[in-house]
Amino acid sequence: MKAFVLVFTFFLTNFCYASLRDVYTYDLLGLSITKPSNWFFLTQQEVRDNSGHAVIRDKTITAYQDKSPPKPLVAITKYQEPYEKLNVSFSVIFHEIDPALNVTDFQLLQKIISTLREKGDKFSLLEGPSKVKVAGQNAVFAKVRYLVKTHDGKTFIQIARYWIVLKNHKFIQLQASSPSTGADSLDNQFDQILKSVKLKL
Repeated sequence: MKAFVLVFTFFLTNFCYASLRDVYTYDLLGLSITKPSNWFFLTQQEVRDNSGHAVIRDKTITAYQDKSPPKPLVAITKYQEPYEKLNVSFSVIFHEIDPALNVTDFQLLQKIISTLREKGDKFSLLEGPSKVKVAGQNAVFAKVRYLVKTHDGKTFIQIARYWIVLKNHKFIQLQASSPSTGADSLDNQFDQILKSVKLKL
C-alpha cells in the first residue's frame, strides 16, 4: 500500500545504509538519521512499489532537475510493508541546485505547496511556511493536508510535513507523512527522528 507521496520526480539511486541497524548515514552531506527501533527502513523495491510523485512544471525550479536529478537518501516507515492502510513515514531527499538560479528556501517550499494545491484534491495548508531549525541549521517548514490515491485505487487523506534546508546550492527535503486522523496522525511521533538528524551542508 502507498506509504508516502514524494513531491519531486526522482531516480532510485544513492541508497546506502550504515552498518548500525537503526542508523542511516550519507557521508557526502555529513548526514545521519536514527529511526526508532520498532520502525523500518524501506528497501529500494518497497520505495518503487509504494511511492508516487507530482511533477513540478515551473521552469524556475525544474531547470536544475535535468542537470542533477533529486536523490532519495532514506525512507522510514512506522509499519512494515506491505501495509494495508496509509503508512506513517519519514523520508529525506537531496537536490543540487544550479548556482545560476537565485532561489530561496521559501521559494522552494512555496513551489511544493503550489504543486500540491494544483494537483491534489482536498488540499489545505495547516501550518507555515515558517522559519525553523533542523540539525542546528536554518530551515523552513510547512504542514499540509491532501488526498492521496494508492495504486489499487484506494484513497486516503494524508498530512505531510515538509522541512527544507538550503545551503551552498544544496537542498535537503525532509518529509513526514501520516494519516489525517487517529493516533497515527500525531506530530510528536516524528520528534525522535527529527531530533536525531545531523547534517553538515
